[in-house]
Amino acid sequence: MNTKDTKVGILAALIIVPALALGLGMAGCKTGDGASEEPAGSGEVSGCDEYVCPMHPEVRQSEPGTCPDCGMDLVCEAGDEPSP
Repeated sequence: MNTKDTKVGILAALIIVPALALGLGMAGCKTGDGASEEPAGSGEVSGCDEYVCPMHPEVRQSEPGTCPDCGMDLVCEAGDEPSP
């Protein structure tokens, strides 16, 4: 094998291998199910009457949000979840 063929082979490998890695990496980032990346509580009307902090049960609100004490997302109280 001569030097020119070796240089062409190395150059091709330097172009093809990163391109394949980039393509596979980007393909792995897609969910493929069309799901929204937004959190479940954003913009939805859920039918839950009261939201509570999992760590601070005394923190209750009538709408989704975050706990003022710890910053955790408030969750729908178990008895208030709408049935499917």
